[in-house]
Amino acid sequence: METIETLENTVQLLLRRMRDLAEENRNLKKSNDEQREEIIRSHGEINELRNKMICMQTAHAMTGSAEQRLKAKEKLTRMIVQVDRAIASLKED
Repeated sequence: METIETLENTVQLLLRRMRDLAEENRNLKKSNDEQREEIIRSHGEINELRNKMICMQTAHAMTGSAEQRLKAKEKLTRMIVQVDRAIASLKED
């Protein structure tokens, strides 16, 4: 009889542990999803700030010397080439 009771206790302990692990897994998945969303938001903010910085640098360069305007024009040309490549790539898909 003692063996059956020991076995029942072990099974109950394992079932409790399984439920605890399942709950922990759900919590970790929820946390993972929240962190993933935060990363996506942060990435968007970084891209937005990067674009603002480029615009500000370009505007600043336009108001400066001829050399700065030339550098700004070169940056704009490179950006246009990148946009054209991206559009071409999208058209291929």
